[in-house]
Amino acid sequence: MAVTKKEKNRRIKLLIEECNRIISYFGLYEWRVYFQYDEQIKEYTAYCEVYTPKSNAESDHQLAGVFYSTDWITDEDTKDEDILATAFHEIMELLLMKLRRFAENTSLVISEREIDTEIHRIIRIFENRIYKRGLV
Repeated sequence: MAVTKKEKNRRIKLLIEECNRIISYFGLYEWRVYFQYDEQIKEYTAYCEVYTPKSNAESDHQLAGVFYSTDWITDEDTKDEDILATAFHEIMELLLMKLRRFAENTSLVISEREIDTEIHRIIRIFENRIYKRGLV
């Protein structure tokens, strides 16, 4: 059974606010993230997808979309904790996206240094949050 429209809107707002909070918490400001429902999702609660810029004007930010299942967001069994955990999960996917792209890339040679740089970027993000240091 589906929830009311008011509850659906509250849940969507909760998802977006939590995603933005986590983006802010980890300082992932290089991303411009869009949120949208996807009526076609059946096997997932949500997913994160990165867009390749089509022009120089779009390349100022890395673009990503967080898409959520309308069936899941309106399911009466979906709890706030599920929504918060899903938001965290999708933003962690965003945090690790460059490593995923390195692994999926079949047309370019990715150097060990590029991978090491990305791994250390991620480590610094956690280090700065855990130890409250402002190092870059």
